[in-house]
Amino acid sequence: MPSRWWMARISRGEWARPQRTLRHAVDVISQAVVDAWAVRRDRRASTYMPLLRPAQLWDQRSLPLRGKEIRPPRTAIRQIWSHHLDHRFDLLGSGPVVVAHGMTCEGIEGCRFPTSARVEADPSGTWILGRVTRANATEARRIWSLVDGDYVPIDWHLDSKSGFRWDELTWYRHIKIGDPRCADVKVPWELGRMQHLPQLAFAATLAHENGDNLRPPAEYKREFRNEVLDFIATNPPRFGVNWVAAMDVAIRVANWLLAYDLFVAGGTRFDAEFEAIFARSVFEHGRHIAANLEWSRRRGNHYLADVVGLIIVAVHLPRGREVDSWLATGSRELIAEIDRQFLDDGGNFESSACYHRLSAELVAYGLAALLGLEEERRPTLPEHLADRLRGMADFVIGITKPDGRVPQVGDNDNSRLFKFVPITRTDSAGRQVEDHLDLRHLVAAVDALAPDPAYGAFAAGHELETEIVRALAGGRTLGPHRRTGPVSRPSRHDPLAIEELDAWIAARPPRRRRAIDIPLPSGALNGLGLTALPDFGLYVARSPRLYFAIRCGTSVSWAPTGHLHNDQLSLELTVDGSDLIRDPGSYVYTPLPELRNAYRSAAAHFGPRPADGEPARLDAGLFTVPDPPAASCLSWGESGFAGRSVLSNGRQLAATVRWTEGALVIRWGSAGCDLAGPADGADWRAWLTDLPFSPGYGIIEA
Repeated sequence: MPSRWWMARISRGEWARPQRTLRHAVDVISQAVVDAWAVRRDRRASTYMPLLRPAQLWDQRSLPLRGKEIRPPRTAIRQIWSHHLDHRFDLLGSGPVVVAHGMTCEGIEGCRFPTSARVEADPSGTWILGRVTRANATEARRIWSLVDGDYVPIDWHLDSKSGFRWDELTWYRHIKIGDPRCADVKVPWELGRMQHLPQLAFAATLAHENGDNLRPPAEYKREFRNEVLDFIATNPPRFGVNWVAAMDVAIRVANWLLAYDLFVAGGTRFDAEFEAIFARSVFEHGRHIAANLEWSRRRGNHYLADVVGLIIVAVHLPRGREVDSWLATGSRELIAEIDRQFLDDGGNFESSACYHRLSAELVAYGLAALLGLEEERRPTLPEHLADRLRGMADFVIGITKPDGRVPQVGDNDNSRLFKFVPITRTDSAGRQVEDHLDLRHLVAAVDALAPDPAYGAFAAGHELETEIVRALAGGRTLGPHRRTGPVSRPSRHDPLAIEELDAWIAARPPRRRRAIDIPLPSGALNGLGLTALPDFGLYVARSPRLYFAIRCGTSVSWAPTGHLHNDQLSLELTVDGSDLIRDPGSYVYTPLPELRNAYRSAAAHFGPRPADGEPARLDAGLFTVPDPPAASCLSWGESGFAGRSVLSNGRQLAATVRWTEGALVIRWGSAGCDLAGPADGADWRAWLTDLPFSPGYGIIEA
């Protein structure tokens, strides 16, 4: 019998590509040999580097932030600071929970793993024995001995939602993802990014200046120091879940360094022993990223995070052959990936609005770090990067709804590089929760490097991001001011094309056409403006009372398909502030595969779909969509929209949308397949998905 490996490739037609299959087999075998040697080496010898000599430590690099510039809103995050001191974290929909060894977890969708063992953390670090390799035990205990005696360790290896715990003795490349069911590796990864640390630094600075309802600044310093030492002691390099993805390593070290910069800028100083261990771990993080770059032919946001992480590490460490090579690699690859991963209309090539936020944020902070370098180390940045960055901000402005949130096109896993002040909103239960669909902070960050009054007006209330990026860049910008507004690429407005496609749909047999009319209140179309984003594949119409968006585009051949959904020709509609039709989101990834596929299926979206299956296959992996449909816009203008989507097997789906004074008139048709859903002429609500709305990863909104 052929192996599953061969059968999977035969099923995808790779039997016809023997050279590629053989090359892949050689790569797999070669990697296995290298890994076998590396894991044997790492188990025999300590994976911690020797401590750096004092001359090798960085010069204290602090951000020139003072006074009002460093003041986040106290009332918005005072409670969050308090939560962090208690190790209470809201991780991907968990709600605020104390993450500790032996905690009882709530579970996910009725699935919960047995509670892990509690620990008694003694000052000498005896409790660590058996939790790190024998070769790492001596140094891990020494590091732990520097932690304050009353500090309670965080369980960095736990999925605090399901209760599953990854073994910290497992070598990082041997960690299994997606097994067992219900275990979500993204939860410990989210905690391990340590994005709460800059918030502690803000608290310390505000407490230094005026202790209004804040704890003494020493408490925030103490928590930062203890958490970093806790992590380093219980996560030796290359062991455990927090070293699996170089992206998470990069985000963690970036947050460490920015938090450190903010502490120092606010007047905090650390002891020499901590400085030495911290600096060494920063170097270890840089080495790990450089050795595990997530490069592939279809690379995306992971690789972008890797190279930005290399830049941020390199600008904090003193010059040397290795550090200089990281800076050269990071700057060269960042410039290349900006042109590769962002489209001409400003959108990101991964077909996701929220991953656009992550990738554009990485670009903004990566460029700021390069601009902030002293002249002899600063690379020459191409002039066109200013317009590239502006395009990323214009894209956000162009798709944002009247309530300040964006439609969930594609996946949303809440990912950010930094979370200085979490953007919050009041949910249906009256609680203050983080808003993962508000992207205005990104526009504020861009405003520091490519200033524009329109950006400041759009992102009002997020000036902290502007000031921090400006400080990182040393006050330098990428280019002169230019007048801007919501981006809109030229689009074809051909009323005849709408009429012809309407006639084509009307000629379809009943099982292959649908007519949907959605009533609109009088005056809803007054002041209607149009935005076209043909490269990303989104067309937006808005007035003071209406927001309409329709998905129609083609994934570029070099883009990863892991975060796109079966959403071509689907639409969103908001009238008078009420979301009538909306994409339900993503909910979760690997822990519940059936829900992952349900949320990215065509049935989850308000658009035409074949009755006999998905427009594109979802059975090739949770992060793969082979041969996604190619959709094209035939007309977009005052008369409405007309578009067609061609599936991989030659079947076609078509849609027209006209806005009239009393209704949104929608027509769907198909060729080569019947359409799923209610009968022609049914009430429009019959096409709405039954899936609960998920405004962020792991979150269900009541």
